[in-house]
Amino acid sequence: MPKMGGKELYYKVREFDKKIPFIMISGYSSERIAQIEDNLLVFIQKPFKYEYIRKKIIALLNICDSYNNWNI
Repeated sequence: MPKMGGKELYYKVREFDKKIPFIMISGYSSERIAQIEDNLLVFIQKPFKYEYIRKKIIALLNICDSYNNWNI
């Protein structure tokens, strides 16, 4: 992103709402976000296969369901 990195965006989102699921996709390794402990954060490193990202999204949605996070 031109003006903000993914990690900075993550912290901005968390200031707004701590319950929003967050998927970070990057060509960099996960070491850049390793110190962040958040069950609602999923890191996916490029390149990835469709099945891999599908499993990660399903797992994240299951965590959200277990937190009863949805206010629809």
